[in-house]
Amino acid sequence: MAPDYWLAYNNLGLALHRMERYQEAELAFGQAIALHPDEALLYSNLGLTLAALGQIKKAEASLIKAIEILPEYVNAHINLCTNYIAQGRLDEAEQECFEALKYDPSSNKARSNLLFAMNYSGHHSAEYRLQQAVEFDRVVTGKVE
Repeated sequence: MAPDYWLAYNNLGLALHRMERYQEAELAFGQAIALHPDEALLYSNLGLTLAALGQIKKAEASLIKAIEILPEYVNAHINLCTNYIAQGRLDEAEQECFEALKYDPSSNKARSNLLFAMNYSGHHSAEYRLQQAVEFDRVVTGKVE
């Protein structure tokens, strides 16, 4: 009915991704991007699918593109953080978590990923890691009170 409806291709890509039909999802996201190339959400979603396909560097490029389009897109920063963790690039992963927290200080995912990355980094004292864990606790418990 509407072959140029980019959002339908995005939704198809999401459905295919959830069914672990990643190659088909990649094609759906590619079609959505062809129709609406300035939508950050599409590049972020494509990045997740590319990562699931094991194409980590292509996924990284797609996530960076999402952030170039919309720098305050918190999920793209979180997804890029996860990508960097998978590559063992912990300093860059931490930086992406801090970027996400700059735009959404109450993001559980960003704080959780930050703690994970810091756990494997030798750049922080135990006291600083504890401080970050206490902040994570404050944010999480603040959401349930």
